[in-house]
Amino acid sequence: MSGLVSRVIIFMVAGVLAGLVTWVVSDLLILPLSAILPGVFSVISNDAGHLSAHEYNTYLLIFASWGTCIALFLTLAESLLTGVRIPVGRLLGISLLVGILAGFIGGHLGMAFFGPLYVSPTRTPVDFLRNVIARGLGWAIIGALAGTAPGWVKWSPRVGRNGFIGGLIGGMIGGATFEILPYLLIGLSSPGIASRLFGFAITGAMIGLFIALVNELLKEAWIRVVIGRNEGKEFLIEKQETRIGRFELSDIPLFGDPSVARTHAILAAAPGGQFTVRDTGESESGVLVNGQRISSEIPIKNGDQIQLGNKLLVFYERLTREPTVATPKDVAPSRPVDSGLPSLADLPKAETTSGVWNPSGRPQTSQASRTIMVGNNPTSPGGTPSRLMTSSGPHAGTTFVLRAGAVIGRDPNADIAIPNDSKASRSHARIVSDISGGYAVEDAGSTNGTFVNGQRISRQSLSVGDTIVIGGTSLRLE
Repeated sequence: MSGLVSRVIIFMVAGVLAGLVTWVVSDLLILPLSAILPGVFSVISNDAGHLSAHEYNTYLLIFASWGTCIALFLTLAESLLTGVRIPVGRLLGISLLVGILAGFIGGHLGMAFFGPLYVSPTRTPVDFLRNVIARGLGWAIIGALAGTAPGWVKWSPRVGRNGFIGGLIGGMIGGATFEILPYLLIGLSSPGIASRLFGFAITGAMIGLFIALVNELLKEAWIRVVIGRNEGKEFLIEKQETRIGRFELSDIPLFGDPSVARTHAILAAAPGGQFTVRDTGESESGVLVNGQRISSEIPIKNGDQIQLGNKLLVFYERLTREPTVATPKDVAPSRPVDSGLPSLADLPKAETTSGVWNPSGRPQTSQASRTIMVGNNPTSPGGTPSRLMTSSGPHAGTTFVLRAGAVIGRDPNADIAIPNDSKASRSHARIVSDISGGYAVEDAGSTNGTFVNGQRISRQSLSVGDTIVIGGTSLRLE
């Protein structure tokens, strides 16, 4: 399931739950208060355009509950998607504060728009249209303010902005639907109760849907985990400085790897829309960008790979620039991560052909024999890639000849064997001829999937510079 689909589903479910809880609070708790405190609250009449002072108070309390539920459930959805563990006190406190303010302020502003526009009783289609617009405007303001809650919790203006826009659109559509529903529920004995039930749920779903879509449309940069726990999960870059590490309150938390420090690296938004990454110095393994260890802050660009311990991340940005080339002053000698796996020196010796390692010990086929050696870097006719260089994983530094029909996997007898990679399948993927005359890679039904440049694939054409990730191994085409 793609990141966008997951985000849409989770946010819509969160919105529906917020609506259902609001309905329970309003119809089973707040409205019965009218019998207990008649001097403060009142049963809501059907004449929504002319509210008494007590009805106005009742509406404000319902809207405060509505804003709180939207704020709380959307923040929980954001936490579920990213894996960031928000302290319960902070979550509840900010959700309550933002939700209550959104409900009261949005309620006052909404009813300020709502009252003058609303017509009761409705006699003409124009009156009906005015009422739909009035309800939509009123609920849009509440949705917009409540939608900013995840931004306040994460202290991110970008998240708050996206929540405001999405909540505004979703609230408008949901509010209009709320006004239309009573006309569709005429046959029910209590259309007010039923319309509130469906109205709150639909409005919540719309707010969740549009916040998810706005987050996707307006995202500027994001990180995807391609190796390690939570493979495939995406994290939007939402702050000026994004902290990456094992700490549970990190903006991008990486759990399950003791070689990852509490705050291992910091991704920063630099002037001009550029992004940089720097090593905090808290870990022995350091930070590797495209297989090279960095010693200072360096710029990163779309498609760059960031390795922290045994975790491999890929950085993406909406507006792409040329790939990063680390200068010598930025790069320190690479030190392999101690993963507890055997080193290359422990592997059995294999026959070599033209200076390129062939772990299967088999003679090279005619396909491989067409490889032309240019110095120590083989290239094939037409400029297509002709070898795979292992940039990370238990076999880092190993080079394999690229040929059609080669099987990549954990099986020691595979053409491109990576026997020390426990995350790879025995026959994980295969190299095949591409219609363009070059090569393509196909997943062979592996357990953990095959990735090319951070995207999970079933088949993908290959070009020089592409990176194939299989299990815990990264192979760069040269």
